[in-house]
Amino acid sequence: MIQISDHLEKLPIFLEVVKTGSIRAASKKLNISQPSVSRTIQILEESVSHRLLVRGQNGVQITEYGQRLLDLAQKIKNEVDLFEQRGATKDVEVQKVKFGTYESIAVYFFPNFLNHLAKVKSQVNVDLLTATSDQLVDYLRRNIVDAILSVNVPAYSSIISKKLFDDYYGFYHSPLLTFEPNTPIIFFPNAKDFDGKKISSFIKETSLKNNPQFLCESFEPIRALTKANLGLGILPSRVASEDLNTGKLVEWNQEKGRTKKFGKHTVFFSFLKHRIGDERLIKLLQEIEKFELKL
Repeated sequence: MIQISDHLEKLPIFLEVVKTGSIRAASKKLNISQPSVSRTIQILEESVSHRLLVRGQNGVQITEYGQRLLDLAQKIKNEVDLFEQRGATKDVEVQKVKFGTYESIAVYFFPNFLNHLAKVKSQVNVDLLTATSDQLVDYLRRNIVDAILSVNVPAYSSIISKKLFDDYYGFYHSPLLTFEPNTPIIFFPNAKDFDGKKISSFIKETSLKNNPQFLCESFEPIRALTKANLGLGILPSRVASEDLNTGKLVEWNQEKGRTKKFGKHTVFFSFLKHRIGDERLIKLLQEIEKFELKL
C-alpha cells in the first residue's frame, strides 16, 4: 500500500506546482520535465487516495484535500528551513518572514516599522510583497507568504486573524484646491468598510454623487492625485496622516450631516492556523503590537 510517508521528498514539487499555479511553470522553475512533475502529483494523489489538484486551461486549482496536504507540506518545509537556519546562524539567529500587505500600508506603515525593528535589534527580517485584498488571501492560503496585514479578512477555518487597529475613510484635498460643484472625486470604488459596504455606495448617498469621478485601484494614486490638486480624495485616515501633519492635505467636511470620518474598517494580522506556534510570526506580531502602542 502506498503511503504519503514514503514520498515526503516529492512534497517540494507539489508545493512548487501550487505556488506557480501550473505544472508547466513548476517544471520550468525546478528544471524537471513536465511528465515527471505530473507523475509526482499522480503518485501523491494515489498515496492519499484523493485528488489534490484540478487541471484546467488556466493551470491548476487546489482541492480541499490538496489544501490539507499543502498545509502539511509547508509545515514540514518551515521546520526544515528553521532547522537549517539555526545551524547556519549559530549564535545569531536571524529569521525571515515573507509578509504581504497593500501598497498603501507598505508606504505609510512599513518604513517606520522596519526602522523600529532595526532599533530594537530584532532577529526577524521581513520580505515584503504588495497585492490586492483577494490576492493577499490567495497568497496566504497557497503559502506564498507567511502572514498578511489586511483589511476585513474572510473567515476561513484555516486562517487566524488578530485585530491590530481600526481606521476610517475621510475626504481630503490640497490646501490649494478651490472646491467647485464639478470638482472631481478621486476614490477606490471597491474599498469596503467593516460591514462590506463599498465607498462607491457611500458616495451615492451624498451630494457628490453626480460629480466627475477619478477611479483608482489602490490608495497611493489617490493620495498622489489629491496632493496634485486634481480633486477631492477619499483616503483612510492613516494613509492621509503624514500629509495632514505636513500640511500637504487638509480634511474636507462640507457635506451636510456627514462626519469627517466614515466607513470604519479593521486591519488584521493574519496567518494560517498550522503556523500558530511559529516563532517568527510570534516575534513579528509582538513587535507590530509594540510599534502600534507608540503611534
